[in-house]
Amino acid sequence: MHAALALANVAVNNDINKVAIEGRITPLVAVAASGTEEQKEYAAMALANIAVNANNKVAIRREGGIAPLVALAASGTEKQKEYAAMALAYLAVNANNKVAIAEAGGIAPLVALAALGTEKQKENAALVLADLAAGNANNKVAIAEAGGIAPLVALAVSGTEKQKENAARALAYLTVNANNQVAIAEAGGIAPLVALAASGMEKQKEYAARALANLTFDHANNKVVIAKSGGIAPLVALAASGTEKQKEYATQALANLAVNDNNQVAIAEFNGIAPLVALADSGTEEQKEYAALALANLAAGNANNEVAIAEAGGIAPLVALAASGTEKQKENAAQALADLAVNDNNQVAIAEAGGIAPLVALAASGTEEQKENAALALANLAVNDNNQVAIAEAGGIAPLVALAASGTEEQKEYAALALAGLAGLAGLAGNANNKVAIAEAGGIAPLVALAASGTEEQMEYAAMALANLAVNVYIKFAIAKAGGIAPLVALAASGTEKQMEYAALALANLAVNDNNQVAIPEAGGIAPLVALAASGTEKQKENAALALANLAFTANNQVAIAEAGGIAPLVALAASGTEEQREYAALALAGLAGLASLAGNANNSIAIAEAGGIAPLVALAASGTEKQMEYAALALANLTFDNANNKVVIVKSGGIAPLVALAASGTEKQKEHAAMALANLAFGNANNQVAIPEAGGIATLVTLATSGTEAQKENAALALANLADDANNDVAIAEAGGIAPLVALAASGTEKQKEYASHMKRKELSKPLTLQLRRSSLAADLLYEAATKLQPAHMLFAHVRVEFGQEEGRDEGALTINAFGSFHTSLYTTPATARFWQTTSSGRYLATDNCTSLNALDTALEQLRAVDAAHATFLERIHTDGVARTTAAITGEPLPALATLAPDEIALRLRGRAVGSADELAGLLRYEMHPTTPVAADVFDCMCEWFSALIRKFDSEQLATFLSFATARRNFRSAPDEARAF
Repeated sequence: MHAALALANVAVNNDINKVAIEGRITPLVAVAASGTEEQKEYAAMALANIAVNANNKVAIRREGGIAPLVALAASGTEKQKEYAAMALAYLAVNANNKVAIAEAGGIAPLVALAALGTEKQKENAALVLADLAAGNANNKVAIAEAGGIAPLVALAVSGTEKQKENAARALAYLTVNANNQVAIAEAGGIAPLVALAASGMEKQKEYAARALANLTFDHANNKVVIAKSGGIAPLVALAASGTEKQKEYATQALANLAVNDNNQVAIAEFNGIAPLVALADSGTEEQKEYAALALANLAAGNANNEVAIAEAGGIAPLVALAASGTEKQKENAAQALADLAVNDNNQVAIAEAGGIAPLVALAASGTEEQKENAALALANLAVNDNNQVAIAEAGGIAPLVALAASGTEEQKEYAALALAGLAGLAGLAGNANNKVAIAEAGGIAPLVALAASGTEEQMEYAAMALANLAVNVYIKFAIAKAGGIAPLVALAASGTEKQMEYAALALANLAVNDNNQVAIPEAGGIAPLVALAASGTEKQKENAALALANLAFTANNQVAIAEAGGIAPLVALAASGTEEQREYAALALAGLAGLASLAGNANNSIAIAEAGGIAPLVALAASGTEKQMEYAALALANLTFDNANNKVVIVKSGGIAPLVALAASGTEKQKEHAAMALANLAFGNANNQVAIPEAGGIATLVTLATSGTEAQKENAALALANLADDANNDVAIAEAGGIAPLVALAASGTEKQKEYASHMKRKELSKPLTLQLRRSSLAADLLYEAATKLQPAHMLFAHVRVEFGQEEGRDEGALTINAFGSFHTSLYTTPATARFWQTTSSGRYLATDNCTSLNALDTALEQLRAVDAAHATFLERIHTDGVARTTAAITGEPLPALATLAPDEIALRLRGRAVGSADELAGLLRYEMHPTTPVAADVFDCMCEWFSALIRKFDSEQLATFLSFATARRNFRSAPDEARAF
């Protein structure tokens, strides 16, 4: 007895003695097993004291010391139990001893002591249970099965300081087990642990924080209970100013808690972000690791925290960890940057902090988790246009393609999303260079493979990527060649909502290719697209409408879409869809109706009208967006091609006014399509030929024919030609200045422009074009009208009438004789035309008939041009020398009779003839003095045509001289009776 006690005493707090006693372990074990009660007590004390030494821990087990100690703990005296528990606590630090104690049945008596022992027994039992649970999964289970959790929780609640410390430590180790996490919570263990974390001793805080960290790992309910128990505030406090271990475990706990949405908010409200950023920047390695994870979880799906972390300076340390941290730090930092990059401003900040290069490096050669998180980070960063460029420049495309091809499931998913982002949004310009780079890096094949047989998310993101890539004209072909159409059709038919959405968009972009327009229907693509247009989500309807629109510009697809029931849902979208749905539906209906410039699709035009499609198209043409108005005008143009009923319905729906408005002030395409629609409406419909001018359509069409684009001129010429079937419109077209541009188009336009402008020349109009001229200014008016109205009118109108109106209160006598005399009998007489004067109650007019031979008129103009030089010389001499001297010089004899003529009549007569020689001139002038002389057979057709041809050759100075001479240097409009002589 005394020897055992002595050994116990000499070993207390003396490491050397503990080693020296090593050789006495065997007798101590023997005494502990079979000595007297006092011997057992002292032997247990001695073994406890020497078991602090690592070698002694091994030796005691080897000498069989564990079994008697367990026996004492189970049924010894109070002191024996106390010292046995202490000895087992020291021994249990050794891994093999943990197993041996459990196998010796040590757990049950230790649990009993923790529950019902003395204060020291409870303290020691809690300690040994902690050591047994540390690092030994079986013991964690065994302690719980032995009922150890409840007494440990009780000690954590109301034990002594050491009992609380040891109990918290034991609970911390036990919580590594998922079942124990539940059991501890159910036993009420969370509240006392929170209390210890808040106001316990330093070690109590440390172990409590560790226990709370473990309790929250992958356990949703515990996260809620801890928060409700007030656990967040003390954990934030420990993370901010605790010991190094307290900071570590508190940060780990906050990281786990932050997986819960409400906890994300609470941690931020308790000012937890700043200390976490500080730890990520300058904490220990473990603190940095857990702080990065905490920031990642706080930012996940929480927009406010994304902003708060960035404002707290969190991006720079996270980038630093991603670049040069430990493996776990890199992993967690990449995850945090991925979550932060959901925010637009953070996308910029991460790039500016140099975050793209380390993320690309991790995606290329990191651990599996690093690759996964880096791929997601790059995916989120790639939403930003500048980042798309930067990621490509940093070499990010190749590793992302590699991950999409052969990475883990998550890597494939995020790589596909990243490639989708790098390619740019399909509805916008996207990133053209990246599209090419992804294709060149071999990205098409793995994306098609993922779309065909990936996970749900992989298929979704692959479809998105293919949709964005398919904007490129060459990649459309590559996707089809790689077999991409079939899986996209399958996704559009039976995928998830997002898969259907992106697959429809991909098919829409692919369909802007002639071969794909055939391949998509062959793969069964039309039916699912029609189904999506009818009953999909808003985006599915939008994308399906665009796909059908692009497919509908081939004849076979027009039939197939209609047979699949596509017209009704497209009409519905045009009537009440979103802005984009209306736009694409209008384009699809335009395509289904067939191009008006081609044969069109007669059956679809009827079906669209029967489905009620005209009214919404008219509404879009009247007040839609720019694209809606453009496509609606195109649809109305196509619907009116060779369909009399649709023309009536469009007019009844109020379609003419918005079409005229678009033709007048729309975009270039709106004007073009509106002009075509008006042309079709006017063809063969008398009512529309009246309604279009009443809506102001003629002036608008004349403007387009004059200065529009080539297509606008073409369509406007056709519209004017069709409108001219109404005799009243002939005059309106001329008065609107339409003759000149139509003549110009007939002479030098495109083939179509010539064709449509020439329609006017072939018309036999019942009502002549009437030009009102004042009699008192005959010479000047004819001169002006020749260049602007009469000459082109002869080219386009079958009948021309020039009226010379009466002027009230004037003496018509001499002026009438001088102005007309016998001049009227020869002014417009040629083999091609026969003209004569007629008299009406309103005065005299010159009527022309059968002026349909344009070739004859052109020949006459050529003859006029041939003598232009002689005439110009002659006119200049008259202007310089006077009439008498000039004619005398040419003819060799004076002509005094000319002096009896008015100056304006002389000017008219000289310019209305082809003077090829002096004799001709003399004979012509003599003839004009004698009205009864027969009309010469070779007089030229239309003095005004000659004027027009001549005037077009004059520059401004020559024209001024000519006009001055022709009006005898006086204003006939203001002083008709002045000055009779040169």
